[in-house]
Amino acid sequence: MRNIKAFLLVGVVMLTMVWLVLPDRKQQVVEYPIQRIIKYNFTVENPTNRFMDSVEFWSYAPLQTTSIQQVRGIKTSTPYRSVVDEEGNQRLYFTITKLPPYGSRTVSVSVELGLREQPAAMDIKSADAYLKAEPYIELNDPRIKKIAAEHKGNSAWRTAENTHGWVSEHVKEAGYTANDQGALYALEKGVGDCTESAYLFAALSRANNIPTRIMAGYVYGQSAILKSADYHNWPEVYVDGAWWVADPNKKNFRKQQSHYIATNIVSRSGGITRESQRFFGTNDGVRVVML
Repeated sequence: MRNIKAFLLVGVVMLTMVWLVLPDRKQQVVEYPIQRIIKYNFTVENPTNRFMDSVEFWSYAPLQTTSIQQVRGIKTSTPYRSVVDEEGNQRLYFTITKLPPYGSRTVSVSVELGLREQPAAMDIKSADAYLKAEPYIELNDPRIKKIAAEHKGNSAWRTAENTHGWVSEHVKEAGYTANDQGALYALEKGVGDCTESAYLFAALSRANNIPTRIMAGYVYGQSAILKSADYHNWPEVYVDGAWWVADPNKKNFRKQQSHYIATNIVSRSGGITRESQRFFGTNDGVRVVML
């Protein structure tokens, strides 16, 4: 009997120790309480006099999980296959069959999202990818380094806020431009669209050793049908273990973050260009239009 009691006592102690060292799984669950549905549509056109047996194009879907958003479901009018790259960008590949000469087909996408106003903590494998120079982010240029040093604060937050405020005032909105110009262009000319503001902020922040990435997507405060003209680029900074919106073009620093719907992380070193940030037809002669 004593042996049985001792065995039971040892078992209870061991279970208690395991319980104490196990992480609190309830605390690990990240909630995305703001529900929203976005929809967008494409027209795939055959502008030639040739019959096309099969036409393929791809479109980005919102990022599956970020500090701010989580995809809960995707519905489409046409079957698709999904490909996710190392950054977490998700492409939806659609195949349209039997497209007649001068014919067209509509593809509709509906995405259910969960969003957060305050970003959730998110680990990154390495900060190096968000601290290096890239095409259009010329952080090693002496002119960039000089401005970065002038706005360095006593903390990462203060530095990011100083930099955001300066870029917001320095770069005047010039309307959409088809070609990327880069951080140095925005610094020297003082004009640009949202992409140039994002480049300049990223270059200055990275020069001050703050991990920064450029996002692409849309800004809506409610469920919406996405419009091509509303496409937007903005930077995010990685501070205190989470990604935070720092959008100089809209003069928004860490506010209304649940309004930002990210469809991809822009990495010029990964080959993503402005022309392929949203969608891309893979067949010669095919025209894809976002409605």
